Amino acid sequence: MIKNIVLIVFTFFSALLRAQTLSTQSHNSLENADSLVNINVINPVFFDDDNNGTPFFVKEKILSLDSLFRCCPISDIDYSNAADLLGVDIAILKAVIEIETGRKQKGFTRLGVPIINFDKKIFLRNLEKENISSKKFLQDIRKINPKKLSHNDYNWEILHIAQETNATIANESTFWGMFQIGGFNWKNCNAKSIDDFVYKMCYSEQTQLQLFVEFLLNNQSMHEALQRKDWHRFAYLYNGPKYRIKGYHTKLVHSHKRFLREESKHEK
Repeated sequence: MIKNIVLIVFTFFSALLRAQTLSTQSHNSLENADSLVNINVINPVFFDDDNNGTPFFVKEKILSLDSLFRCCPISDIDYSNAADLLGVDIAILKAVIEIETGRKQKGFTRLGVPIINFDKKIFLRNLEKENISSKKFLQDIRKINPKKLSHNDYNWEILHIAQETNATIANESTFWGMFQIGGFNWKNCNAKSIDDFVYKMCYSEQTQLQLFVEFLLNNQSMHEALQRKDWHRFAYLYNGPKYRIKGYHTKLVHSHKRFLREESKHEK
């Protein structure tokens, strides 16, 4: 009995020590585990299955340890495992992230709020296909002043309004996380549903990386193009036929070379 109690106490404090170590890597620069206890976080990914998938937003108390793990950025081990699964070098993964989300290479602006880009054209087109009126959506988004919000918060505001019209179409019309994967690709990411896909995108950078790996493994042409470093082909398949306009292919080349140089410096 005493041994069991000692083991439980030891396990708890070991986990707490691990959490405090992870906190130094947190996107939110959290100073210690105590600062996370009872913190209220608006999690945007809960859906009412009994009400036709209508979204509802719940303030949930996230456990301090769970918060710290969720805040922890992708580690070298995470990158290495993903690179091995895909048969590419780590520099390729970092290059794709940088081109999709910028030099900061972050999947979140804050806990539970991933980087997104809502595509209004896709949303309106898909509403029309389903014969759903877009009138209220178009009226409501005019009330939002983009100058008063960050780019990501503005996209979340638009997404929330779109979800009120149709949550599934809204989420499928959004590009999510570090790799900016379109929600309409949720099946190719081996997600159980669009809601499962969104939940994972909102959980951590590790789950975003997992979805990207699954996405590539289910897209042979795209996967092989990345393995061959065929930047034109990959950019075309990943970013669409207008990839040349933004120079995705050349940006990938330069970014990949830079990360290779950085890795060689660390190895010396």
